[in-house]
Amino acid sequence: MDFDTLTERGIQILNDYNVLERNIELLKKTISMPLFAILLSCSLNMYFSLDISLKVGITPFLIAEYVIGALVGFFVILSLTIYSSKIPETIQEIKKTAGYLQEKYHLRFLRRGKDAFFLDRLEKKEVIFLSAGGIIDMRKNLSLTIMGTFFTYGLLIKNLKLLIRSSCICPKHYINSPNKYCKRFVGLLILIFHLLPIFLAALQPHLYDEKETTFWAFGYKFEERKYDVASWSIGEYIQYAVFLEFFCIVTLSGCLLIRHCGIQLTLFHLSLKSMDYNVLIQNALEVLNDYKKLEENIRLLKQVSSMPLFLILLNCCLNLYGGLAYFLKGGIVDFLAIQYAIFSLMGILAMTTLILYSSIIPEIIQEIKETSGHLIEKHQLNIPRRGKETFFLKRLEKKNVIFLSAGGMVDLKKSLILSIIGALFTYGLLIINLN
Repeated sequence: MDFDTLTERGIQILNDYNVLERNIELLKKTISMPLFAILLSCSLNMYFSLDISLKVGITPFLIAEYVIGALVGFFVILSLTIYSSKIPETIQEIKKTAGYLQEKYHLRFLRRGKDAFFLDRLEKKEVIFLSAGGIIDMRKNLSLTIMGTFFTYGLLIKNLKLLIRSSCICPKHYINSPNKYCKRFVGLLILIFHLLPIFLAALQPHLYDEKETTFWAFGYKFEERKYDVASWSIGEYIQYAVFLEFFCIVTLSGCLLIRHCGIQLTLFHLSLKSMDYNVLIQNALEVLNDYKKLEENIRLLKQVSSMPLFLILLNCCLNLYGGLAYFLKGGIVDFLAIQYAIFSLMGILAMTTLILYSSIIPEIIQEIKETSGHLIEKHQLNIPRRGKETFFLKRLEKKNVIFLSAGGMVDLKKSLILSIIGALFTYGLLIINLN
């Protein structure tokens, strides 16, 4: 379009774009939930296909069926994201073209005493992205994000299944089934985790400030107090169920999984210490193979639990920092004080328990190394054939100590507790001095 036509039809061009913009906004509202339902359905198909494909003993027919379902889901997501991303890309090109024309004809607009108002308005228009349920913008990188997420979780599921399967096929004399008291204690903890949100949600409405009653009602003020109490209780229960109950159950599951591997190592160590030396020499290859299996389980546990442990510890530190900052700044409100106190206390307990359980594994490995060295020194003079019979003990003594890690960045040692507490108190003093 030449300059003269552009200036004559400027207002019409702007009006035409406004009509198109309203149509796109209407399209966005209309297909938001259908897009969300389609993406959710495709994602579930891909998840179940991935889960089934990673299982052992599945017939080729079922694998082919689920793989086809996963491919269809992937191509649907890819097609939707590509077509949906064309709208914002075109809008961005229109904005760039308007800016280019404004720069190109700037002097000519000034000579004629006219203003490039419509071009300026076009350049300042917002880019509209179609969304799925108002949660996810439909961009091209969404398909890559979904695929990366599923492959990440697929590897996590595969490693976790390998860990559970390898724990089940561990040598029988290194498997210790939990006693009834342990089962009852775990069941009691789970019951407490389920009941705690209900108790706190029932307690909170009696402590809140009248000004805060509209928070969980999205700003709506009820005429009767009982509806305020009901909305507040429901909102508080959802908050505690998500941020407290789920967090505690995940932490407990991690502790039990780590404890299971620690018990296997402990039983191996006790068997190594109590076994007669002659019997130990006769079963040398079997003992070494058993330790290799245990070591593989621990390395698999380290790989599986690395990112979950990092997220749990990060959540604990953020809860502690939030509670510390709140109590140090003054102006304490009763119901907020209870929330911060509970989240901080649970953060301390979860962090301490996880680190203590995780530090047991390297400690037992170190004890196994020391026991192997002690046996070598104890029977050094009684070893015929130039020490060939103690080769497996030397191999055990040279094994590396394995530390569980949080995200591959922090090794979980007992000293980590003091480091975290020291860092938090240091920041607490900084907050006080800043205030």
